[in-house]
This record gives sequence, structure tokens and C-alpha cells, in this order.
Amino acid sequence: MDICTISAPSGLFRGLTEANAAFFRGIPYAHARRFERPVPAEFPDGVDCFAYGAKSIQNPQDMRGPVEGPFSEDCLSLNIVYPKENRTGKPLPVLFDIHGGAFQTGSGRDSGLFTLVTEEDAQLMVVSINYRLGALGYLYLKDRLPGCEADGNLGMYDQLCALQWVRKNIASFGGDPENITLHGVSAGGKSVGAMMLTPKAKPLFTKAILSSGGIMAVRTPETARILSQRYLDILGLADIKEILSCPVEKILEAQLEFAKSAGSTCLFGPVADGELIPLDWKEDIRSENGWMGNTLIGNNLHELMFFAFNPHLLEAAPGIAAELFGDRSKYAEEAFAELAKDAADDKSKVDCWVKVFSDYMYRSHGDNLAQILAGRGGKVWTYSFDYPPAHHSQDAVTLHMGGSADGPVPDAAPDAKEVKDRMMKAMRSAFANFVITGDPNTSLLPAWGCVTPGHYERMHFDREFTFDDPESPSLGGFPDDVIHLG
Repeated sequence: MDICTISAPSGLFRGLTEANAAFFRGIPYAHARRFERPVPAEFPDGVDCFAYGAKSIQNPQDMRGPVEGPFSEDCLSLNIVYPKENRTGKPLPVLFDIHGGAFQTGSGRDSGLFTLVTEEDAQLMVVSINYRLGALGYLYLKDRLPGCEADGNLGMYDQLCALQWVRKNIASFGGDPENITLHGVSAGGKSVGAMMLTPKAKPLFTKAILSSGGIMAVRTPETARILSQRYLDILGLADIKEILSCPVEKILEAQLEFAKSAGSTCLFGPVADGELIPLDWKEDIRSENGWMGNTLIGNNLHELMFFAFNPHLLEAAPGIAAELFGDRSKYAEEAFAELAKDAADDKSKVDCWVKVFSDYMYRSHGDNLAQILAGRGGKVWTYSFDYPPAHHSQDAVTLHMGGSADGPVPDAAPDAKEVKDRMMKAMRSAFANFVITGDPNTSLLPAWGCVTPGHYERMHFDREFTFDDPESPSLGGFPDDVIHLG
């Protein structure tokens, strides 16, 4: 390994070359005190970027098992990976990755997209980021703590600050600041959708890839206020000002209790505060002022199939719907009633609920965003990951790891590794082509056409790759925002 040094507007950065790539790990792009907005960092005397930065504060256990640290409130760092040899002779397209994890877990070091450079030798640059999570990133304290900057969007301000840092500095690393693609899975995809609504972010990226994401995570101030009060009731401080200095372990302990319900994925996320995200964001995305760029949107066929493992789902489903959607749960119950009217048995009814939850949490919102952007003249490509069991994030696991690892539901098919490795190659080729050219078409897939208004052209990733124009592939009728209270 050799040390490589880059002089950029924000300072002097020392990274490492490893095999065919250059790595700059843990670049501090900003600093922020608790419940304050990020302040960009500068390093005129230089900084070593040899190791990943500490992860955002989060519970050291998630649904997949123990989460490895270290963790810190001072977590605002990013990572840059690019080919050691730029064979294009031009600045490299930039893939800016926002990690997922229900706005509560994850980190930039977990990005599987680095392998596009290190294993596929794609002529592009990958940036991944840390941002504040959970209560520290998304608690809404406006009107409760005078002068406090926690308006439910600190995690979003972090993401914006990182994107601004990239626009300012990436040319010094050989990247093209005019060719930035935002990418995100799950909460990362929802973050990309929120960036589409953020006036300060709109000019900073030209393309977007959303996996199980869209504009659906944005909450109203009243919804954020109600959810934050629930959290504060659990936290149980005698004086709200104590939240500025109480041990972080206490904040995490309350968050663990707060987020233990089936609706935990909707509890944190961006807020239409009228400053970062406009109050009229639903109109804005549909207007001539809305973000416009080439977009790739994908989902898994059975996003929330995990609910089918609940032996009491038929009894519990209305309550789960209320936890996920708030007063929007009426749409879920009406959709289930329509789907299940001809259901022959309880298994069929369970399948109906899985479709309702999968569509109204993810798939419908991806299709709706595709129609909004296509209706305004944007180029949009969509895909559905259909390979069984096609659960949440299975597309991302396959893209990153192919047949070398299973997601939460192991694949028992005897040729699973071969099939998933083939899908991995095709998906990586499509994603890299999209980042580089703005078009995902590749010789490894059938011809992939754009979505057109009123039509749902999409690529299907399964044992065989197929492209079709399905009629109403997901349930309609649900409002733009997933959860609404008050």
C-alpha cells in the first residue's frame, strides 16, 4: 500500500492505494454538537484518511445481530474510492451512496458499492457517508426547546452538507462535480427522495437511484411533533433541557423502547419544516420547479414478506397498519378488504396483507414517483426484483454480494449461488452504466425502455430477465406520505 495525497479546497487529505483502487476513509466533512446543525470541516494542515470514521450513535444490536462499533456523536465522515488508473482521460462520474437502516442503523463503511471499483473495475468514483441517526438525527424539538436546531432534519442537514462537500472538493480527487448520482436503499432511498424535494440539494446531483425508496418518508410537522412527544415521554426527563447533556446511553435506551413496535421503520425520517423541505413538497415535485434528472427506481416483489411469519397476522394486521401508517391505515384496510373478498383460505388472506404492506410501504411509492417524473418529461427506468423470496433489500444484497451471502431469508435452491451471481453481474453492469451514461441498458439484459405516463414498463430480475409493461403493478390510492398523525 502506498500513501496518496490530495490537495482540495477543504484541505490536504492523505489516503491509501490498495491494488487497483485509491481509498480515502473517514474524511471528516463536518462536525456537529448534539442537536445542532453540521459545520463544514477544513484541514489546511492535512489529515490522514486511512481508517473508517466512527459510526453514528446507534443501538449495538439490530435485526441482523450485533452491530460492530466504534460509535460516536462526532460521526460525520465520508469515504471515497476510485480507480487507481483513470482510463477515460476525463473526470470520473460520482456515485454518492446514502446508507439505509430505518434511519436508525448503518454506516458508510457498509457500502457494497465500493466493489464496482475494486471488483468490476468500473470507471467511476464511489462516495459513502455517515449521518446522524435515530433521535439524535431526527427528533423534532422545535417549539419545545427554544433556540434548539433539532427540527427533525439534522440527519438530512448532514447528508446535504456531505453532498455540498463533494461538489466543492471532488474534482480534486478526479471526480466530476457535474455528474453526481445519488443512490440509496430503503431509508437511503427515502433520503434520496427527500433530497429531490430539498431546494438546496436539487442543483447538486444529476441522476438518482432509489431502491425501495421514494418521497414517502417525509412527515408533517404535526406528525413529527406527536412522535417526538411519544419518545420524550419514554425518555422521562424532568427538564427538556437535560436532553442536551444527558448520557447518550439514556437516549439510546429510550429509543430502543420507542422503536420496538412493528411500525418502527416510520418513526424517524425527514420533516417538511418549511426551510429544508418545503411545506408544499407534494405540489413542488409535480411542478416545473421539481427536481429533474435521469432516475432508476427499483423494489422487491414481496418487500414485507416477513409479516407472513407472524402466526397471528390476520388478527394483528389492523394494529400493524395503524403503527405503520397512522390515520392512513384506513387505506390499507380498504385495500385488504378488496383484495381478500375472494380469498379462499387464511393463507390467501395473509398473502393479501403482505401485498398491502409491501405496496403501501414501498412499491406503490416507487411507481408513483416514476409516474410523476415521467409525466414531467423525465427519463425513468424501473425494475422489480422477483427472485424468491424477493424480500426487502434482497435486490441490494444480490447487487453487492451475489451468491456469496444470504439475506435474512436463506435461499435453499441448489443453484442459488449461480443464479444470484448472474443477477449480480447484470445488476452491476446496469447500475454502472446508469451512473456513467445515464442509461442502465446493458448487453446482459433485454432492451430496457423508459417508463411513460400511464404505463409501467419495467425490468424483472429473476431466474430469467424479462422486460414488460404490466398493468397497475402495485396498489394505488395511497397518499404520498406513508405515516400521518394528527
